[in-house]
Amino acid sequence: MEGMVIWGSVELDEEEFVRSFESCEYPNERFKHLDHIRLAWIYVRRFGVGEAENRIANAIRRFAVSLGHEEKYHQTLTKAWLRLVYAAYCATPATDDFGKFIGAHLWLAERNALGVFYSEQLLSSERARRGWIEPDLRSLPSGNSRGSCVPLRTGGVGVSSTEFKTACGLFPTGVTVVARKGGLGTVQAMTVSSFASVSLVPPLALVCIGKQSVFSEWSACDSYTINVLKRDQESLSILFSRRDDIAFDEVQWGTALNGAPVLCGALASLECELRQVCLAGDHCIVLGTVTGAVIGDGNPLVRWRGGYHLVSP
Repeated sequence: MEGMVIWGSVELDEEEFVRSFESCEYPNERFKHLDHIRLAWIYVRRFGVGEAENRIANAIRRFAVSLGHEEKYHQTLTKAWLRLVYAAYCATPATDDFGKFIGAHLWLAERNALGVFYSEQLLSSERARRGWIEPDLRSLPSGNSRGSCVPLRTGGVGVSSTEFKTACGLFPTGVTVVARKGGLGTVQAMTVSSFASVSLVPPLALVCIGKQSVFSEWSACDSYTINVLKRDQESLSILFSRRDDIAFDEVQWGTALNGAPVLCGALASLECELRQVCLAGDHCIVLGTVTGAVIGDGNPLVRWRGGYHLVSP
């Protein structure tokens, strides 16, 4: 973590950092944005958000006065950042490691993150500097419920692949295995979470598949199945996420009415005929007409936040 984000107080333990800052002995040139975040995180953990607001406001004001720059103390900035830290703290499993905390919320390292909530005009105003002002663009996240509190970006700034993947990973999905006939008596199968029903009349379903997969190549007559996994089939999800070609004797398969292999014991299976393949970025959207369905029994396997989860009625 230290190789990615560095704060001036990184070599000081928590007690040394708080003592040196509250006694105004901490070097001004080393007090970076992340030191402000670390101080807020320490106060929130120790005192709760209400007392933390008072303590950090007093500590930073004293620090500014000791440097002869009381005019640089900004009350709205100080309290708004603390409230963001508190919301992030409530969304993170308890840890005494600031590196792990900030690693889970790298958006806190962005000095312009408050721009999601406040206009530049309001933040630069004298009244915001002298007293607390509520946001004029969007309410600050609350720490009342646990979960992700990463603010949305504004101003046309692009989202990174990691941020996009993390955000989408917060949407729980079922897990499917798409299967079709391969060569030499094998089955081509792969794990797919990007699955959706599209239409009832006619019945259509789609899956999204990476262009590097053998499944990115289709012929006009391809038949296949979409098999929804049960909660006890996590091992199959892992297996089919690693290889495209699985020999018939490694997994128990049946044959659907459309001639495609169907996974035995699945929660549900859809028999599909290829209708259309559309290129979309680094994936292919595979749209199929559903010609049959097999309904099983049990509870689904769920994918959420990069891991597998179990859901019961």
